[in-house]
Amino acid sequence: MSYQEEITTLIESVEKPRRKPKQRYIKPDAIKELEKLWFEFQYKDSALPEYIRTKDKFSDNNANSLTKCVICYIKLKGGQAYRINSQGQFDFKLNKYRFSGMRKGLPDIQAIVNGQFIGIEVKIGADRQSKHQQKIQSEIEASGGVTSCQEISWILKIGLMTF
Repeated sequence: MSYQEEITTLIESVEKPRRKPKQRYIKPDAIKELEKLWFEFQYKDSALPEYIRTKDKFSDNNANSLTKCVICYIKLKGGQAYRINSQGQFDFKLNKYRFSGMRKGLPDIQAIVNGQFIGIEVKIGADRQSKHQQKIQSEIEASGGVTSCQEISWILKIGLMTF
């Protein structure tokens, strides 16, 4: 075997196998419609000139994006919704992790629609509800609140949330 062949064989043995490329994201019609409605909602009574107005972009390909979609949809329908971040942070000055102080298991979105409290835990793909989240869900339901924990892209696809 020549020196060139040895090097080629060595390189081929070290090369990482290539991953399959991700499928290109295709925005559903419901998300496009939400973008249009949200733009109109934001600027309905605005004197801001057209060329200054910005359009928010929405998608439903990950939990963060889907959470944003749900919050905007609830606001469009006249409700109030807020994203709850219960994750702590690493403090570089103190060189340690700081817990948030929030209770574990709170829903990702807390909303009030027509005077009714709604807790929404956003799950997408292989995400599953934790034991803490299940406990909070039962507490909310026991006190008369409504919870939802499922892959909720259906909210925008079929317009199920009408209030």
